Amino acid sequence: MGLVIELAPPPELRQEIGEARLLPGPKGDAATIAVGEVLTGDSAAVTNSGDGHDAVFNFVLPRGGAGPGLEYDWEGTSLGVRVTGEAEYAYTDLRGPAGPAAGVISVTLAAGGWSDGEQTAENAAFLAAGRAYLVSPAPESLEAYSAAGVKALDVTEDGEMTFVCRSAPGTALNVSVIALEVV
Repeated sequence: MGLVIELAPPPELRQEIGEARLLPGPKGDAATIAVGEVLTGDSAAVTNSGDGHDAVFNFVLPRGGAGPGLEYDWEGTSLGVRVTGEAEYAYTDLRGPAGPAAGVISVTLAAGGWSDGEQTAENAAFLAAGRAYLVSPAPESLEAYSAAGVKALDVTEDGEMTFVCRSAPGTALNVSVIALEVV
């Protein structure tokens, strides 16, 4: 009697592979782009004189024809310019528009005019909009102005500038104010 063993065929060893994944390599150096020479010539051209990693672009720009010559002439504050050989100059006035008249506004802060550390000076030249102000005590009032810690506040109402102090000065203060137009 013999023994017979029958073996089944071997299983197929195949596996489905999903998306292929690549393993990242080491990070490389960043490439650079630079402008090399810029020359003039007959026709436009761009060449790369860099290497396989970094680019250096050299430019050749076409040279244009000569432009017209210009002549100029002065007439007071006006400058005239014309193309060489033309009959007439084109004049432009180099003066800008007249600015606001600069002037010093003088105010006196009365010794007895302080109330709760404030005093308001009135003058029609004080405008809330479009002006900035430079404020300085007159030389004869400088010491008392500084000792009392007087300073001007921004003009918020036309015709009025308010001053504040740490302590009321015992004397009248003469103050100069210069108004500047803000554009």
